Amino acid sequence: MRSRNDVLSYCRTLGRAKVLVGLNIANEPRQWEWEGRGLRLISTYLDRSEDPVEGPILLRANEGVVVLRQSPA
Repeated sequence: MRSRNDVLSYCRTLGRAKVLVGLNIANEPRQWEWEGRGLRLISTYLDRSEDPVEGPILLRANEGVVVLRQSPA
């Protein structure tokens, strides 16, 4: 687990699959500094569909997101 700029983040791995979780614990937007590409699976705001993302990501106030990380080609 890691915390920077009021964003907690961690990675879960199963085999070759890596899932990243970013949680903004501030009451204002924060930049989640991560590198790479992935597929946003869900946001705690429940208003975004699954879509490709590339780090870093701007998280809204108190937002959490789950990203399925893509392996480098």
